[in-house]
Amino acid sequence: MIKRGFIILFSLLSYSLIIGQTAPVQNNLPAPPIVDSNSKLIEFLSAESYNVKKMDSMDYLILVGHVKIRQGKTLLYGDSLILNTTKNTLEGFGNIHINDADSVHTYSDYIKYIGNTKKAYLRKKVRLTDGRGVLTTDSLDYDVSVKIGYFKKGGTLVRNKTKLKSVEGYYYGVTRDVIFRKKVEANDPDNNIYTDTLEYNTYSQLANFISPTKIISGTRIIRTRNGNYNFGTKKGYMYERSSIDDSTYTFIADDMAIDDSLGLGEFRGNVLYKSKDTLGFDLLANNIKTDKKKSALLATELPLLLIKQTKDTLDDRFHLRQIF
Repeated sequence: MIKRGFIILFSLLSYSLIIGQTAPVQNNLPAPPIVDSNSKLIEFLSAESYNVKKMDSMDYLILVGHVKIRQGKTLLYGDSLILNTTKNTLEGFGNIHINDADSVHTYSDYIKYIGNTKKAYLRKKVRLTDGRGVLTTDSLDYDVSVKIGYFKKGGTLVRNKTKLKSVEGYYYGVTRDVIFRKKVEANDPDNNIYTDTLEYNTYSQLANFISPTKIISGTRIIRTRNGNYNFGTKKGYMYERSSIDDSTYTFIADDMAIDDSLGLGEFRGNVLYKSKDTLGFDLLANNIKTDKKKSALLATELPLLLIKQTKDTLDDRFHLRQIF
């Protein structure tokens, strides 16, 4: 096991004494020389053995056994790593772990890393976590310099009891946002959400809807194209004439606010409430507040009530009343 660290840069100055040879690391051997490539310093911290080779005009440093290296504030671990010091690249195999400044941790079975651009291509059993959410996929391209990851062959994010998945998506490590695209599904014990594009924050648990979206909660179905829902607080806001269709009523309004934790709702702007009861009513107003737990409804701002009634065998008639 190497007992002391040394600095390796991604280009080789001279291995004139050992080119073409391979040798296991011994505690009494000198560390490989410090080399320079665009000031991209990589600090080799530990490995059980290393070999230096020259093949097809390429210089390689092969590290085997509990390998640990560092570039800036980023640590990289693996069972084995092969550094191509001519091209400034590396390949890693087995138990790969990128510790990105103790903020984002990424794991995989395989990695190809480009030293100059700090871009990592992770494959097979990829897992990324920021301490709140865990993203799993089989293929992830991750830019270490800006903390942005991209998957395009399916990915799933789990945060507590919330699960989101899509065909492709982007992870932003600085803001902790994840943008899911194509066949997006988001589920928790109370909701099932289906859309084409959704933005989710792993810290706040806020989901933003930026394309036509359907939210199913028991018998209630919300349809919106612009809004948000917080899986933690159970509060949501919908805009642009969203609608709610439930077993006993429907709602349409310019803006909606719901609080599922308290059973409250507020609807503003050209609100239409339609009861589905046989002897029901329709309600028009600019503001309607609801309390599900109390089965109460309050309409203000020029409310109009349309009551449907039947008289003997006559056809249904509609009576218009104004509520004060």
